[in-house]
Amino acid sequence: MDVPAISQNDRILVPLRFVVEALGAEVDFCLATQVIDIVR
Repeated sequence: MDVPAISQNDRILVPLRFVVEALGAEVDFCLATQVIDIVR
């Protein structure tokens, strides 16, 4: 994991990319539309 998990407002936040890739999917981010696509 490139960025550590953090605790905020009684919740644990982890980077989306880390979780998605750990589950075998791919993440794509379109800067123009600021849309994240997750493809399995």
